[in-house]
Amino acid sequence: MNLNAKVQPAVASIVIVLAVLAIMIKIWGDGRALAIGGPAQLLRAPSGDVYLQIQNQLLQHTPLGGFERRIDLAELGVTKIIGGIAFFPDGDILVRRGRDSRSLLDNVRAYGRLQSQRSILSPDPGSGLARCDLDSMTCAPFGVPTIDFRATFHAYINAATDIVYVSDTSRHTLRSYSADGSELSSIATGMKFPNQLLLHDEQLLVADTNNHRIAVLEVNRTVLPQESASIDVVPGEAESRDERWPTHFARVADRWWV
Repeated sequence: MNLNAKVQPAVASIVIVLAVLAIMIKIWGDGRALAIGGPAQLLRAPSGDVYLQIQNQLLQHTPLGGFERRIDLAELGVTKIIGGIAFFPDGDILVRRGRDSRSLLDNVRAYGRLQSQRSILSPDPGSGLARCDLDSMTCAPFGVPTIDFRATFHAYINAATDIVYVSDTSRHTLRSYSADGSELSSIATGMKFPNQLLLHDEQLLVADTNNHRIAVLEVNRTVLPQESASIDVVPGEAESRDERWPTHFARVADRWWV
């Protein structure tokens, strides 16, 4: 093989185009695979009812597991679930409405684990986070102007204060909001792709995925303070298999599952 042979520009161009096309097909295929629906979220309402999210549907069950009804979120203006769903103390839900406005560039950046540069404000009055009543099937925008992460996010609502805590995953930021969507505070340093949130014993636990840990924050009624602790949740055996990306966790009896 002659390594000094000149490469024809036309051949080089074809190789580059084919490589880019292969990457685009993989990104598209990954997206299609994620779109094939199964159970995605299990939510407990303040009433005790349990809701199972499957694609654009919520299946409502009694606390003992009896089926009550199927809720089509399209009736609320939700065309595709992007991010989390959370219950307010009065039974309203926080959910993102509108079309999926993510571009190919957004998907490429997400696939490469690059930080999102998009504004969190909605350019479209019909899209963004909303507070919705599941009985009347009506919604009100969350925030003025409406907040729209347009990417993965998780939310936890403090039943005692109505404060909404959000992990803005693709922007590596934690945020807190009042019940009407007014931003109270944010932490934009130290987190890498934060995911699930949970308030436990007056501490906010955060799955800080790409830092391979659970972050612990002391909270008060209005703000997210500085981090108070960090818990390494990756045992050596998992580390050896590169299973070191905690995204969700749950407390079962006196044990934590991550």
